[in-house]
Amino acid sequence: MSDPKRWTLLALLDEQFLANIKFAIVFGNFGGEALVATRDDDIYAIGGPSGSIISPKQPNKLFEPIRVEEICKKEIVSVCVGQSPHVLALSARGQIFAWGTNTYGQVGTNVECAAVPSPTLVVALGSQKVVQIACGNFHSVALTDKGEVFAWGLNNSGQLGVGSTINHGIPKKVEGQLHNRFVKFVSCGQKSTLALTECGEVYAWGFNDCGQLGCGNFSNQHSPILVRNLHNVVVTHIASGYAHSLALSDDGQLFAWGSNSCCQLGENLSRSNQPLPVPVDQRRMDRIIEVAAIHACNITVAMNHEEKVFMWGQVKGHTTDIPIETRFPSCDDVFACFANPASCKLIEFEKPKEKSGVGEAIRGSFDDPDTADLKIVVEGKPIYAHKSFLRMRSQYFRSRFGEHWTESTENEISINEYTYTAYRTFLRWLYTDELDCGLDLHLLLDILELANCYCESQLQHICSEILKRHITVSTAATLYAAAVKYELLSLEQFVFKFCLNHMTAVTQTFASAKDLPDSIFKRFIVEASNHGAFKN
Repeated sequence: MSDPKRWTLLALLDEQFLANIKFAIVFGNFGGEALVATRDDDIYAIGGPSGSIISPKQPNKLFEPIRVEEICKKEIVSVCVGQSPHVLALSARGQIFAWGTNTYGQVGTNVECAAVPSPTLVVALGSQKVVQIACGNFHSVALTDKGEVFAWGLNNSGQLGVGSTINHGIPKKVEGQLHNRFVKFVSCGQKSTLALTECGEVYAWGFNDCGQLGCGNFSNQHSPILVRNLHNVVVTHIASGYAHSLALSDDGQLFAWGSNSCCQLGENLSRSNQPLPVPVDQRRMDRIIEVAAIHACNITVAMNHEEKVFMWGQVKGHTTDIPIETRFPSCDDVFACFANPASCKLIEFEKPKEKSGVGEAIRGSFDDPDTADLKIVVEGKPIYAHKSFLRMRSQYFRSRFGEHWTESTENEISINEYTYTAYRTFLRWLYTDELDCGLDLHLLLDILELANCYCESQLQHICSEILKRHITVSTAATLYAAAVKYELLSLEQFVFKFCLNHMTAVTQTFASAKDLPDSIFKRFIVEASNHGAFKN
């Protein structure tokens, strides 16, 4: 989650209003305009200098939030902005509201006018439920819950993917090679479009002067074409820059192609454009879990499995091919501070935690011998705690310190089943709601065991989500066994899908894994067989 105060425009807002922002999108040549969604389901426009079609024109209130009445209380869940600018706003019901510059029909309301001044429902989509939206410079794309793609607006380079170069003022279904393929994510470059299918394939169409379509040449494509050079690669996420494209595989390898004029494809490459995907040199970053880019600039941003954020390309006016490690907690913050212009990317904000004197006192009392009435000894080392708090915080301790247990009157207990580090990390989580274990796989598994034994379902979920970042061929057997043992269905499904994509290598690790119960191995083989993994 990004810090709203990193965005110059948002930093001008009232503290109370700022705390109520759910998400925002900053845009404009100088990052001087924004659309903001609040937690009480209102939409506000900020900025809007003379000539803007996005924000209400009230010169005396240039940087004050102005309600966009037409889409307040419409459960808006996402917003994207084109260069012109034009705006798409997606509701939870799957409807699109659009407005802004309409020179090429990019608003999609089938109105022949240069601009649509206020949010208008895109009725041409009918009963289709849209789950994702994206904007290029002058074209718009929508993805439905059926995995179908619709596009409209400027089509001079085939960026709509409908087999021609005719502009369209209403959504048109994209078919061709996407026919009977379920698309799960779309991304727009300046005048190009990418689509990621459910099975991990990437398709591209549109402008290709820099090779951003990844098809091995520099010719525009008017219909979807499969991105080449990704053989045996299962892509889980895609992103588009101004004229470069990115794909992240399920094993954490990043691929890049297209324009490299600003070194946005990474280090150890010539500055020439790349018409085919090439692996990004990740020696400085290791395994990548998140990648980001925007159609308005030439910067690439990635987060590795240790949650370190890196950036390269055109960074604050400088050009670098070497990934620069930042101190930011999220990729979004890079677009606030180093992209030019500042972001056309949706930014989500975490609800600020209210400072509480009681809460701070509880946090500060953890492992404090001066206030504790209980010493827990693990591996000969003491951890100081408070019986009353543990009873309030944990059902397990409420029972253990009940009147029928001898521990209820004792001020020291010994724990022999767990390591000191794991038990202290667990207790600290009870006091602070913070799980401080980094990405130590063995420690995470120990804490997962503790969470299961102590019936802490919330902690189990947290561990499960962190463990997903550890997925590799070598760890798949361990994670699958843990998911089955602790009945973590989401983790089990995630690991199993990864295993299906790397079946040969994973099966070998399962067969050689030490301490893996035969029942787990047999379960995996049966499940894999049911999914057709061993067809002749």
